[in-house]
Amino acid sequence: MEYKVMSSAILYKQYMAASLGKIYFLSPNIRFEPNDSVFTGRHLVEFYQLDLEVYGATYDQVIDLAEDMIIYVVKRVKDNYGKELETKLNRQLPDFKKPFRRYTHKEAVELVNELGCKNPPNTEIRWECEKLLSAYHENPFFIIDYPKGARGGFYDREDPQRPGILRDFDMLYPEASVRLLAVLSVSMNLLR
Repeated sequence: MEYKVMSSAILYKQYMAASLGKIYFLSPNIRFEPNDSVFTGRHLVEFYQLDLEVYGATYDQVIDLAEDMIIYVVKRVKDNYGKELETKLNRQLPDFKKPFRRYTHKEAVELVNELGCKNPPNTEIRWECEKLLSAYHENPFFIIDYPKGARGGFYDREDPQRPGILRDFDMLYPEASVRLLAVLSVSMNLLR
């Protein structure tokens, strides 16, 4: 029988969190994307990804930690590079405040449908609808409680206390300017 070492760090991070309690995993990523995705403004070929793995944490504890980390990082960047970045970007950098808005997947789908972007229920939120939702906000926000079946990753776990609901979420970055639109998705896998 032949075995292959997994190239994704997902399982390794979960094992480390089970041993250490809490880990932050910052890693450079290089993805192979289809040629047509180059022009969407959404697909980055190279980026840094921050994962939070917290053994035994509740859903809300990990969301709170993600809020605190984003606020901290944005403040540090602003304190250290604010004037230079504001000059280059020709705009003022934000001061985000807690708590960030939390939409259930169902609420997010209802809102984007009301705003004119048709998204079927119980499916991943379409990129065009995420973009519209992002432009609708001034603060980062979360989409929580994805229905089972909306996502297909082996790491998307169903909440044992809420059958049919996955224990993961996305944080989306607000950006009304299309040229600077960036979606920051932070998917968390909560371990118990």
